[in-house]
Amino acid sequence: DPRHRRYRDEYGCDVFADLKICHGADTGERIVERVIRPPSVLPVSQVTVMAGLGPTILKKYAKLLHDRGIEAVAFTAHTKIPEAEARRMYAGESMDDVIYNLGSVAREGEFDAIVLEAERLKDPRIRGLPIKKLVTGIRLDKTDAGSQSRVTGLGELSEVKDHVKYVVVSSKYLGP
Repeated sequence: DPRHRRYRDEYGCDVFADLKICHGADTGERIVERVIRPPSVLPVSQVTVMAGLGPTILKKYAKLLHDRGIEAVAFTAHTKIPEAEARRMYAGESMDDVIYNLGSVAREGEFDAIVLEAERLKDPRIRGLPIKKLVTGIRLDKTDAGSQSRVTGLGELSEVKDHVKYVVVSSKYLGP
């Protein structure tokens, strides 16, 4: 859709392709190529890949994306998963433990950034990870969460803004 080019060309915003790839690198390469090659030619700046794939596969993705001028962003515990369910899935670890561990894996996999909600940056281990932090789920009003289980309000974001490199704001706030 040519309207997506406006975000970069008219508004100066990066195009964050939240593809949430969770496949081996060969399948991932085909997915990325379909998004960025003609006739689409979407000016993608960042692509998300699942941190849980592990450092070996993530390094392949990092090279693939960097060779195309795209930042590699690892998604951690998906923001639509309620924390109680995430704890069950990750063997009882706290959400901070999960994000820290997945962030460490992403760094080892040579990724540029990790996705998390601002609340996680209150943990000094997570703040100290040597990787950029991308905060998603930004809402002007937290009651505007929609289908997301965990969101970040502007007040929470302002408390940790010095530790955040990127934010993703829903296009619904940008108008038509």
